[in-house]
Amino acid sequence: MGIKAIDRHPSGRTSVDSVSDLWAVTPSDDEDMAYVSRALLVTVEGDFRLLMASGADVTVPLTEGWHPMRVSRVFLTGTTGECFAGD
Repeated sequence: MGIKAIDRHPSGRTSVDSVSDLWAVTPSDDEDMAYVSRALLVTVEGDFRLLMASGADVTVPLTEGWHPMRVSRVFLTGTTGECFAGD
């Protein structure tokens, strides 16, 4: 069984503060990130196949820059861009 992302903002609570943690994302088809993100910082634009905190599996095109998104996993298959995640 793969790693399950920890949600540091449970019960739907969100924060308007800037991110306090930032990590490079290694896309994986099998494992979630260590934490659910509050935002993705895209450094190379492209398509991103994402597992959202809600459990939805979506593929979206993202440009370079900040994207406020609650993401558990960035899949390897279907992802052509590169990003960091923040919480």
